[in-house]
Amino acid sequence: MREIDDSQFVSGGWRVVVVSEKTTNNPHSGNEDDMSCNEWERGTVTLPAGQWAKFRSELLAAWNLKQQDVFEEAANTHDVVKASVKGKRGEARITAIKVALAHEAGGRVNFWGEFEGGNFATERYYTLLDLLFTRPSGAYEHDLSTLHKPRKADLKRVKVTQDCILYLPDASVTFCNATKSVTWDVSENNHARRTAHEHWFAKRLFSALSKVKWTGKSGGTIIGNDEYNRDSDYEGGGGHYVTYDFSKKRAAQEASYRAKMNLHSGYNRAW
Repeated sequence: MREIDDSQFVSGGWRVVVVSEKTTNNPHSGNEDDMSCNEWERGTVTLPAGQWAKFRSELLAAWNLKQQDVFEEAANTHDVVKASVKGKRGEARITAIKVALAHEAGGRVNFWGEFEGGNFATERYYTLLDLLFTRPSGAYEHDLSTLHKPRKADLKRVKVTQDCILYLPDASVTFCNATKSVTWDVSENNHARRTAHEHWFAKRLFSALSKVKWTGKSGGTIIGNDEYNRDSDYEGGGGHYVTYDFSKKRAAQEASYRAKMNLHSGYNRAW
Protein backbone atom coordinates (compact mmCIF):
# COMPACT_ATOMS: atom_id res chain seq x y z
CA MET A 1 0.00 0.00 0.00
CA ARG A 2 1.02 3.65 -0.33
CA GLU A 3 0.82 6.07 2.55
CA ILE A 4 2.25 9.38 3.68
CA ASP A 5 5.13 9.11 6.11
CA ASP A 6 4.87 12.12 8.47
CA SER A 7 8.65 12.26 8.82
CA GLN A 8 9.02 13.08 5.13
CA PHE A 9 7.45 16.53 5.00
CA VAL A 10 9.22 19.15 2.91
CA SER A 11 8.19 22.76 2.99
CA GLY A 12 5.68 23.58 0.27
CA GLY A 13 5.13 19.95 -0.71
CA TRP A 14 5.18 16.43 0.58
CA ARG A 15 7.71 13.76 -0.12
CA VAL A 16 5.69 10.58 -0.48
CA VAL A 17 7.19 7.28 0.57
CA VAL A 18 6.12 3.91 -0.75
CA VAL A 19 5.58 1.42 2.04
CA SER A 20 5.55 -2.26 1.13
CA GLU A 21 7.04 -5.60 2.16
CA LYS A 22 9.82 -4.98 -0.38
CA THR A 23 10.92 -1.49 0.61
CA THR A 24 10.33 0.93 3.47
CA ASN A 25 13.12 3.34 2.75
CA ASN A 26 13.18 7.01 1.90
CA PRO A 27 13.13 7.06 -1.91
CA HIS A 28 16.00 9.56 -1.93
CA SER A 29 18.44 7.59 0.19
CA GLY A 30 18.50 4.10 -1.30
CA ASN A 31 17.71 0.99 0.73
CA GLU A 32 18.39 1.19 4.43
CA ASP A 33 21.24 -1.35 4.14
CA ASP A 34 22.57 0.52 1.09
CA MET A 35 22.02 -2.40 -1.27
CA SER A 36 22.04 -1.57 -4.96
CA CYS A 37 18.76 -0.17 -6.22
CA ASN A 38 17.99 0.87 -9.79
CA GLU A 39 15.58 3.77 -9.63
CA TRP A 40 14.33 6.78 -11.59
CA GLU A 41 12.29 9.92 -11.02
CA ARG A 42 10.73 12.60 -13.21
CA GLY A 43 8.00 15.21 -13.27
CA THR A 44 7.03 18.72 -14.31
CA VAL A 45 6.03 21.45 -11.87
CA THR A 46 4.21 24.56 -13.07
CA LEU A 47 4.97 27.79 -11.22
CA PRO A 48 2.41 30.50 -10.45
CA ALA A 49 2.65 33.09 -13.24
CA GLY A 50 3.66 35.88 -10.88
CA GLN A 51 6.50 33.88 -9.33
CA TRP A 52 8.01 32.25 -12.43
CA ALA A 53 10.43 34.97 -13.55
CA LYS A 54 12.05 35.36 -10.12
CA PHE A 55 12.17 31.59 -9.58
CA ARG A 56 13.84 30.94 -12.95
CA SER A 57 16.21 33.89 -12.92
CA GLU A 58 17.55 33.28 -9.40
CA LEU A 59 18.23 29.62 -10.07
CA LEU A 60 19.93 30.25 -13.40
CA ALA A 61 21.95 33.11 -11.92
CA ALA A 62 23.19 30.71 -9.24
CA TRP A 63 24.17 28.26 -12.00
CA ASN A 64 26.14 30.97 -13.82
CA LEU A 65 27.85 32.09 -10.63
CA LYS A 66 29.03 28.54 -10.05
CA GLN A 67 30.65 28.59 -13.50
CA GLN A 68 33.09 31.22 -12.23
CA ASP A 69 34.19 28.78 -9.52
CA VAL A 70 34.61 26.14 -12.23
CA PHE A 71 36.75 28.53 -14.27
CA GLU A 72 39.03 29.32 -11.33
CA GLU A 73 39.43 25.62 -10.52
CA ALA A 74 40.31 24.93 -14.16
CA ALA A 75 42.87 27.74 -14.18
CA ASN A 76 44.55 26.31 -11.07
CA THR A 77 44.43 22.79 -12.54
CA HIS A 78 46.06 24.07 -15.74
CA ASP A 79 49.08 25.19 -13.73
CA VAL A 80 49.25 21.87 -11.86
CA VAL A 81 49.04 19.82 -15.08
CA LYS A 82 51.61 22.02 -16.83
CA ALA A 83 54.07 21.45 -14.01
CA SER A 84 53.42 17.70 -13.91
CA VAL A 85 54.21 17.15 -17.60
CA LYS A 86 57.41 19.17 -17.68
CA GLY A 87 60.14 17.13 -19.38
CA LYS A 88 57.82 14.26 -20.26
CA ARG A 89 56.99 12.95 -23.72
CA GLY A 90 54.72 10.37 -25.30
CA GLU A 91 52.84 7.96 -23.04
CA ALA A 92 54.63 9.27 -19.95
CA ARG A 93 53.19 12.72 -20.67
CA ILE A 94 49.65 11.35 -21.22
CA THR A 95 49.83 9.37 -17.99
CA ALA A 96 51.06 12.41 -16.05
CA ILE A 97 48.16 14.48 -17.41
CA LYS A 98 45.57 11.88 -16.42
CA VAL A 99 47.02 11.42 -12.93
CA ALA A 100 47.19 15.17 -12.28
CA LEU A 101 43.65 15.74 -13.53
CA ALA A 102 42.31 12.83 -11.52
CA HIS A 103 43.97 14.10 -8.35
CA GLU A 104 42.57 17.60 -8.82
CA ALA A 105 39.09 16.17 -9.48
CA GLY A 106 39.17 14.00 -6.37
CA GLY A 107 39.60 10.60 -8.02
CA ARG A 108 42.35 8.38 -9.36
CA VAL A 109 43.57 6.63 -12.51
CA ASN A 110 43.29 2.84 -12.42
CA PHE A 111 45.61 0.18 -13.86
CA TRP A 112 44.02 0.53 -17.31
CA GLY A 113 44.49 4.28 -17.39
CA GLU A 114 40.81 5.03 -16.75
CA PHE A 115 39.42 7.56 -14.30
CA GLU A 116 37.75 6.26 -11.15
CA GLY A 117 35.80 8.38 -8.68
CA GLY A 118 32.36 9.24 -7.37
CA ASN A 119 29.72 10.91 -9.49
CA PHE A 120 30.74 14.45 -8.61
CA ALA A 121 34.46 13.71 -8.96
CA THR A 122 33.66 12.31 -12.40
CA GLU A 123 31.73 15.47 -13.24
CA ARG A 124 34.72 17.62 -12.23
CA TYR A 125 37.17 15.40 -14.15
CA TYR A 126 35.34 15.64 -17.46
CA THR A 127 34.61 19.34 -16.97
CA LEU A 128 38.33 19.95 -16.53
CA LEU A 129 39.04 17.90 -19.64
CA ASP A 130 36.56 19.98 -21.63
CA LEU A 131 38.08 23.25 -20.45
CA LEU A 132 41.77 22.34 -20.79
CA PHE A 133 41.85 20.06 -23.83
CA THR A 134 40.15 19.92 -27.21
CA ARG A 135 37.84 17.09 -28.19
CA PRO A 136 37.82 16.86 -32.01
CA SER A 137 34.36 16.87 -33.59
CA GLY A 138 32.86 13.40 -33.42
CA ALA A 139 35.72 12.03 -31.30
CA TYR A 140 35.05 10.13 -28.08
CA GLU A 141 38.36 10.99 -26.42
CA HIS A 142 39.92 14.39 -25.80
CA ASP A 143 43.13 15.26 -27.61
CA LEU A 144 45.67 15.38 -24.77
CA SER A 145 48.51 16.51 -27.00
CA THR A 146 47.81 20.22 -26.49
CA LEU A 147 47.11 21.75 -23.09
CA HIS A 148 45.55 25.22 -23.13
CA LYS A 149 44.31 27.66 -20.53
CA PRO A 150 40.57 27.60 -19.81
CA ARG A 151 38.45 30.02 -21.83
CA LYS A 152 35.43 31.72 -20.30
CA ALA A 153 33.63 31.26 -23.62
CA ASP A 154 33.69 27.50 -22.96
CA LEU A 155 31.87 27.76 -19.62
CA LYS A 156 28.35 26.35 -19.55
CA ARG A 157 26.66 29.65 -18.82
CA VAL A 158 23.01 30.18 -19.70
CA LYS A 159 20.80 33.21 -20.28
CA VAL A 160 18.67 33.68 -17.18
CA THR A 161 15.59 34.78 -19.16
CA GLN A 162 15.51 32.00 -21.75
CA ASP A 163 14.54 28.33 -21.94
CA CYS A 164 17.37 25.96 -21.15
CA ILE A 165 18.33 22.46 -20.06
CA LEU A 166 20.93 21.93 -17.34
CA TYR A 167 22.67 18.57 -17.10
CA LEU A 168 23.74 17.14 -13.75
CA PRO A 169 25.16 13.70 -12.98
CA ASP A 170 22.15 11.35 -13.34
CA ALA A 171 19.65 14.18 -13.89
CA SER A 172 18.54 17.06 -16.08
CA VAL A 173 16.57 20.21 -15.27
CA THR A 174 14.51 21.91 -17.98
CA PHE A 175 13.17 25.47 -17.69
CA CYS A 176 10.32 26.35 -20.08
CA ASN A 177 8.98 29.90 -20.31
CA ALA A 178 5.93 29.01 -22.42
CA THR A 179 4.48 26.79 -19.70
CA LYS A 180 6.24 28.51 -16.78
CA SER A 181 7.42 25.11 -15.66
CA VAL A 182 10.49 23.23 -14.55
CA THR A 183 11.00 19.55 -15.36
CA TRP A 184 13.14 17.29 -13.17
CA ASP A 185 14.30 14.10 -14.88
CA VAL A 186 16.45 11.38 -13.30
CA SER A 187 17.27 8.51 -15.65
CA GLU A 188 17.20 5.00 -14.21
CA ASN A 189 20.46 3.92 -12.62
CA ASN A 190 21.80 2.50 -9.38
CA HIS A 191 20.85 4.93 -6.57
CA ALA A 192 20.24 7.54 -9.27
CA ARG A 193 17.73 9.55 -7.25
CA ARG A 194 20.00 9.75 -4.25
CA THR A 195 22.95 10.84 -6.35
CA ALA A 196 20.88 13.40 -8.26
CA HIS A 197 19.49 14.99 -5.10
CA GLU A 198 22.97 15.31 -3.59
CA HIS A 199 24.06 17.71 -6.34
CA TRP A 200 24.31 21.34 -5.23
CA PHE A 201 21.94 22.56 -7.95
CA ALA A 202 19.33 19.93 -7.10
CA LYS A 203 19.42 21.11 -3.49
CA ARG A 204 19.01 24.72 -4.67
CA LEU A 205 16.13 23.75 -6.98
CA PHE A 206 14.13 21.85 -4.38
CA SER A 207 14.79 24.53 -1.79
CA ALA A 208 13.34 27.10 -4.20
CA LEU A 209 10.32 24.88 -4.88
CA SER A 210 9.71 24.59 -1.15
CA LYS A 211 9.34 28.38 -0.90
CA VAL A 212 6.77 28.79 -3.68
CA LYS A 213 3.30 29.99 -2.68
CA TRP A 214 1.20 27.54 -4.66
CA THR A 215 -2.09 28.49 -6.28
CA GLY A 216 -4.97 26.35 -7.45
CA LYS A 217 -3.67 26.08 -11.03
CA SER A 218 0.02 25.64 -10.21
CA GLY A 219 2.13 22.84 -8.84
CA GLY A 220 2.72 19.29 -9.95
CA THR A 221 3.96 15.88 -8.90
CA ILE A 222 7.23 14.09 -9.39
CA ILE A 223 6.88 10.35 -9.79
CA GLY A 224 9.32 7.47 -9.76
CA ASN A 225 9.86 3.77 -9.43
CA ASP A 226 12.55 1.34 -8.35
CA GLU A 227 13.46 -2.29 -8.87
CA TYR A 228 12.20 -3.39 -5.45
CA ASN A 229 8.81 -1.77 -5.84
CA ARG A 230 8.40 -3.29 -9.31
CA ASP A 231 8.80 -6.72 -7.71
CA SER A 232 5.80 -6.11 -5.45
CA ASP A 233 3.52 -9.17 -5.47
CA TYR A 234 0.38 -7.68 -3.93
CA GLU A 235 -2.68 -6.36 -5.78
CA GLY A 236 -2.01 -2.92 -7.21
CA GLY A 237 1.68 -3.11 -6.37
CA GLY A 238 4.59 -2.34 -8.67
CA GLY A 239 3.23 0.86 -10.21
CA HIS A 240 4.84 4.28 -10.32
CA TYR A 241 4.54 6.30 -7.12
CA VAL A 242 4.70 9.97 -6.16
CA THR A 243 8.00 11.07 -4.64
CA TYR A 244 7.15 14.79 -4.40
CA ASP A 245 3.83 16.59 -4.49
CA PHE A 246 3.86 20.38 -4.82
CA SER A 247 0.41 21.95 -4.65
CA LYS A 248 -1.79 24.35 -2.72
CA LYS A 249 -3.64 21.42 -1.14
CA ARG A 250 -0.44 19.76 0.06
CA ALA A 251 0.89 23.08 1.38
CA ALA A 252 -2.31 23.49 3.42
CA GLN A 253 -2.00 19.94 4.75
CA GLU A 254 1.59 20.62 5.70
CA ALA A 255 0.63 23.83 7.51
CA SER A 256 -2.00 21.89 9.46
CA TYR A 257 0.52 19.19 10.30
CA ARG A 258 3.10 21.70 11.49
CA ALA A 259 0.52 23.49 13.60
CA LYS A 260 -0.37 20.16 15.23
CA MET A 261 3.28 19.39 15.89
CA ASN A 262 3.86 22.85 17.36
CA LEU A 263 0.87 22.39 19.61
CA HIS A 264 2.24 19.08 20.87
CA SER A 265 5.62 20.69 21.43
CA GLY A 266 3.92 23.38 23.49
CA TYR A 267 2.38 20.76 25.73
CA ASN A 268 5.76 19.14 26.22
CA ARG A 269 7.34 22.44 27.20
CA ALA A 270 4.50 23.16 29.65
CA TRP A 271 5.07 19.86 31.39
